[in-house]
Amino acid sequence: NRFGQSIPPILFARRLKVMQRKKWALAGFSLAMGTVFLALSAIWSLCHDTGGDWLPVIFLALYALFFACTGLGQLANGTLQGKLVRTRRRGKLLMVSTTVGAALAMLAAWLVLGDWLALEPPGFQYVFGFTGVLFVISAILASRLSERADHQTELPIALREIFKNAGRILRDDWRFRRLALVGAGWGWCVTAALRRLFMLLISATKSLRARSRASKMSSAEIQARASLLAVAVGSPRVRLTAWLAEGAAGAPSR
Repeated sequence: NRFGQSIPPILFARRLKVMQRKKWALAGFSLAMGTVFLALSAIWSLCHDTGGDWLPVIFLALYALFFACTGLGQLANGTLQGKLVRTRRRGKLLMVSTTVGAALAMLAAWLVLGDWLALEPPGFQYVFGFTGVLFVISAILASRLSERADHQTELPIALREIFKNAGRILRDDWRFRRLALVGAGWGWCVTAALRRLFMLLISATKSLRARSRASKMSSAEIQARASLLAVAVGSPRVRLTAWLAEGAAGAPSR
């Protein structure tokens, strides 16, 4: 996850900079993420009961590809936001869009995720397929953005120099360093807390089932509610990041 969201974007940054229209990068990586999830849906649907030791390997490889595309898509998305949205409005719009998006995600998860996971066997093909279709729709929407063409040129540099430049920014820019530390610390804390909470919920559910068959909450429903909590916790993270980004740009939040 962290590798895919850090190393590939560093390597692709120069190529994105010289692209005339950044929207095609965003659309392409969104389409790639959708393709990965549609492939996961097809593989699970066809091979979940016959797949051997190779099935987890395929899933992990596809997830690695997905997170690489995620990092590249985030790079293209941030670059496009910087190009199309004024600095003083960026944080507010990011906060509003994230809050609305998180609410819609929680509603969708509440309505369908529990039912899909409660199937025997669990209907992961529906979860993966639905996610893939939404990524494809987002790619289509990104391709329809109105963006003026850039005309920038930059000589290619050696791979070693790319990482040297990245380290120089982290060393010299205290605002960027503060943002990086907050993002890393928040991600670690949320991941650890959610993992612990998820294990506690699963353990409690198994205990209740062992005591009585009257328990109505399945482990699939627990997973759905844990997913809702993950989305809910992620929303304030984005709001904090937006506030810090505006501070780093020297623009007050509005």
